Amino acid sequence: MQDKVIGPLTLVQFFYLLFGGLFIYLLNNWTSGTFLRPLFWLVAVPVGLLSFALAFIKVQDRPFIFFLGSLVRYLQRPKTRVWQKGQYQRSTHIVVKEEVKEEAPHKDFDKARVRDIVGVLDTSGTKSENQDV
Repeated sequence: MQDKVIGPLTLVQFFYLLFGGLFIYLLNNWTSGTFLRPLFWLVAVPVGLLSFALAFIKVQDRPFIFFLGSLVRYLQRPKTRVWQKGQYQRSTHIVVKEEVKEEAPHKDFDKARVRDIVGVLDTSGTKSENQDV
C-alpha cells in the first residue's frame, strides 16, 4: 500500500496526472491560434484518458501500466504458427556416461546368525539368551 502524499493521491498517481496535464498544456500553447487546433483535440483526449487510466484504473488488482505492458507483449508475438516439414530439425545425441560402481562391502551371514537376528527382531529384543528359536 502506497502512502497518500498529495491529498487523496499517491505520489505515482500525482506524477501520472501531472505529466499528462503538462503535456496537454504545452500542446495547447503550441497549437493555439494555428491551423493545427484540431490536432490538439485528437491528441489531448487520448493523453488525458491515458493519464487518468494510469493513475486510477486497476485491472485484476494490478496497476494499469502492467496491463499495458502485457498488451504490448501480446501484440508483438506472432498469432499463428506455421509448421514446415523439415525445417528446424535438431539431431539428438545421446551420451551414455560410464558409471563407476562402487561395490559395497558384502557381509556373509550364515543361517544361524540370520535366525538369531530374526528372533531378536520378532521379540522386540526381549528374548533371553537361554531360549531356543
